[in-house]
Amino acid sequence: MTGFCKISTYNFVEQNYTTVDAYSEYGIMFERGTYEALFSLPSPKERYTYNWGGEHGIEVDEFAPTILAAPTVTLPIVIVANNEADFWGKYREFRKLILGKPDHSVYLEFEFLHTNSRVKLRYTGGAALSILGTVRGTSKVGMRFNVSFSDDFPRTEPLLPASAFDEMIFDDIILD
Repeated sequence: MTGFCKISTYNFVEQNYTTVDAYSEYGIMFERGTYEALFSLPSPKERYTYNWGGEHGIEVDEFAPTILAAPTVTLPIVIVANNEADFWGKYREFRKLILGKPDHSVYLEFEFLHTNSRVKLRYTGGAALSILGTVRGTSKVGMRFNVSFSDDFPRTEPLLPASAFDEMIFDDIILD
């Protein structure tokens, strides 16, 4: 949990980064599907084409470089806390983080230490939250939800097999 992901924000007034551990600061745990969302192959932007009216098909500029479109990345997240008051405090701080602060960049940098990868994402929306529940087998409480980001800086990294990281993904969190 601790040491799995760090989140950095940039304060352009003070010109410095603030980096925190996702779990220690916000209680964030990532569920199965995180790596598939982050490392899926991005789609290319449309190349220049011309449709000659009297001929079949289209003519595509075959020498133009491949330019990648900004994909939407939806991360499955669970916020886990010691009790309900602790949860709401962590949830409020996470909302402040993703909604942005006036003197900070709109981008969040997620550094996944296990894969030595960093992604710079911009918050675009979220889905409905589950009901706050207890984490089975513990005295902790948690809530599961998806958060959508735009990856405005897509990379051409290969797809990593999710099975390589199964021990780091928390799909066994059962909320009662």
